[in-house]
Amino acid sequence: STILNRKPIMVCKDGHVVNVNLVRGGHERLNELINAVPQNAEEIIVHHIGSIDEANVLMNKLKEKTGREIMVRKACPSLCIHLGSDVVGVVWKEK
Repeated sequence: STILNRKPIMVCKDGHVVNVNLVRGGHERLNELINAVPQNAEEIIVHHIGSIDEANVLMNKLKEKTGREIMVRKACPSLCIHLGSDVVGVVWKEK
């Protein structure tokens, strides 16, 4: 995050982390993450590093979208070393 409040959207694809988009602000970031989760997603987990409030907002919006229970967890310390603080992400398993 910089003075322009730009947030990268990254995905793990074929074992590599790839930057797929750059959005402005937390609201756009949450919308991008919500739109990425398919309707048939199972076992959805919201991970965060220092962003518990944003993680809870994401959890509630994903619960509305999918009708499933969503878990919220702190991300592992090794991710914090690479990503920094103020990080929120979502992982899921597709049917």
